[in-house]
Amino acid sequence: AARPIGFAERLARRMKKNPVATAAIAIAAIALLTLVTVAVGGWIKYTADLKAERNLALEAQAEAERSAQEANEVTEFLVGVFQGSDPEVARGGTQTARELLDAGAERIRTSFDEQPEVQTRLLRTLGTIYRKLALFAPADELLNDAVVIGEGLGDEHRPHLASSLDQLAIVYAIQGRFDDSEPLFRRALTIREELYGPDSEKLLPSLDRLGNLTAMSGRLDEAESLYRRALTVRERQGDPDREIVAYSLANLSLVLHRQGRFEEAEAGFRRALAINERVLEADDPRISHTLINLGTLLDETDREVEAEALFRRALAVNEKVYGADHPRTALVLTNISSALRGQERYGEAETLIRRALAIREKAYGRNHS
Repeated sequence: AARPIGFAERLARRMKKNPVATAAIAIAAIALLTLVTVAVGGWIKYTADLKAERNLALEAQAEAERSAQEANEVTEFLVGVFQGSDPEVARGGTQTARELLDAGAERIRTSFDEQPEVQTRLLRTLGTIYRKLALFAPADELLNDAVVIGEGLGDEHRPHLASSLDQLAIVYAIQGRFDDSEPLFRRALTIREELYGPDSEKLLPSLDRLGNLTAMSGRLDEAESLYRRALTVRERQGDPDREIVAYSLANLSLVLHRQGRFEEAEAGFRRALAINERVLEADDPRISHTLINLGTLLDETDREVEAEALFRRALAVNEKVYGADHPRTALVLTNISSALRGQERYGEAETLIRRALAIREKAYGRNHS
């Protein structure tokens, strides 16, 4: 009997289709540009332009074919890595996810020496997976290799180099190695600025990450500048009432709050909340985050009644999404308790703080700090 098509095979089929479509779109765009030239140019100019357009079309086609080949190589590699979990391949043996990744990393180093463009993408992919599994040592090693190889490739691969720099910087930042991560984030930003200009949406990952890093490092003025720049880019992209604009507003408002600029921070939080309430489902956790941020500011500025109302809305969301005994729910209970203490409702405040403590002890143990 025919066996069902597995996930890896379905993934391979889909990924192998996409590069061809990309090539067709690129060639169609070049053809359209040629038609426009015919309509507005004279015959001599047309002949010269046609030759140039043909060269551009050939270059675009070559780039699309190169990207398609790289995508196919990546697909086949990933399918091969995870075949170790296929019982027909393993034949009774089993491999853990870590063993599969380690085997894949070894294959990348030994099987793609003649294909550095594919090799660097695979190194970045596996390095990122290791990082998400909190396996920082192999993540560091693979991502460093991706950066070194990427440095030796042509200008057309600089976007991939920026991505590798970003991922390595994230590994360092998670470990608190801010002095190591910041130069990498800045280099990625410089590459994107040189490629796309100072106002491109492609700069946003770098602006957000550098903003987060400088905010965590206590350099609030610099963080504010980066967050404002990201907000400006996002607002220029189209509809200013999008969730991603709310994300930028929240980042900026958190910094303004820490700077003691409460009125500006409150205005930003309220605008972010209004956007999120308009575009997200009522129980989306992002609404809860904004409610907590705004409620915290109100609680600190002696508006405990309004703060309590916002915190209770956030509690309803968190209990629905995460459950009544989740640490995120405990966090909101602590916030409500603070607002209640400000209203001198000490008995209610104590009840909630005890419930929050019980949740944390259950989740982390009694001795967790």
